[in-house]
Amino acid sequence: MNSTKKCLISFVSGVVFAGAIGYSWATFGERISLPSAQASPTAPETVTPLLAQVEPENTVPVTIYYADSQCETLLPQSVRVPAENTLEGAVGATIDRWNSGDFTLAGYRLSVDDATGIATVDLRVDPNSPRQMISLSSCERFALFGSLTETLTQNPDWRISSVQFTEKGERISF
Repeated sequence: MNSTKKCLISFVSGVVFAGAIGYSWATFGERISLPSAQASPTAPETVTPLLAQVEPENTVPVTIYYADSQCETLLPQSVRVPAENTLEGAVGATIDRWNSGDFTLAGYRLSVDDATGIATVDLRVDPNSPRQMISLSSCERFALFGSLTETLTQNPDWRISSVQFTEKGERISF
């Protein structure tokens, strides 16, 4: 029970913290230049910032999922994302909802194999984050990876059957 309380306190603190700083995360995320484990010398690195600035008239609603306060189930939430990049917008919105104060993701890369329906989300931990991926509790892992998996697989338009996660190209087991 204590670990659940700690997880919830961390999660709630992160949500409050993220909400309090709002816009500054967008500019912070856009300034980060992260190396790629798979980038070629001729292809520039593209890491999608978490908070994108979008005009309301250029958005569409999508359903994202987030963990309940007990880390037992995933709940749907409708959010508006850029009409031209609904998939990336949904991933960014899911991560934005999840970020905590002591563990922060700076961005991600997303690729989908259309032939297999497998999506790969390459997460980028903020270099200044006090905690790293390995330090996530089981509740935090469920909240992050479960939310992203459910968000990506539950929208039939995207035709994603499963999701795998990497950090700078290295597979993450959760």
